[in-house]
Amino acid sequence: MLRQAILAIAPMLTATGCLLPPDNDILQFEDDFEACDLCGWATTGDVRRVSTYHPAEHAMALAPGARAATSLGIVRNAAESGWESDDGNWVELSTDCVGPGALDLVPDGAGGLVVAVTLDDRARAPFARHWLNFPPLDPEVAHRFTALTLTTATLPCQVDNLQIRISGGTYAY
Repeated sequence: MLRQAILAIAPMLTATGCLLPPDNDILQFEDDFEACDLCGWATTGDVRRVSTYHPAEHAMALAPGARAATSLGIVRNAAESGWESDDGNWVELSTDCVGPGALDLVPDGAGGLVVAVTLDDRARAPFARHWLNFPPLDPEVAHRFTALTLTTATLPCQVDNLQIRISGGTYAY
């Protein structure tokens, strides 16, 4: 009896799944350092593409005081209604630093913003996935992200599977 009830409502559940809003997890930038040797990255200090603990996998290694930068072309449009917000903007990365570090949005001098990530320098740890949230953004203003920078302070860090994700932006509170 229970089995028949489940089979009867299963098609309805599948049909309703198609009516759900789109995923608010829009990939805007990604680099897993597999395609080439730091293509598109400008570096200062000792920055190299290295093998990770996975066979044939690579990461970016930054020595203490090193910096790596790449250009971005991410535009976050202004809200079209009062029901929109700008929640859920973040950087994801895997690193052998104990934590993700800090994220700041820095004006680029031309009306855009640089996503500036300073890697955690408290300690080294096994590779782990981390998230850094953007600071709150005004949803009524368009935002243009023009570059991403990674810097280290006193410890070397490796970074892999680097992503920037921007929410779909439609939330009803």
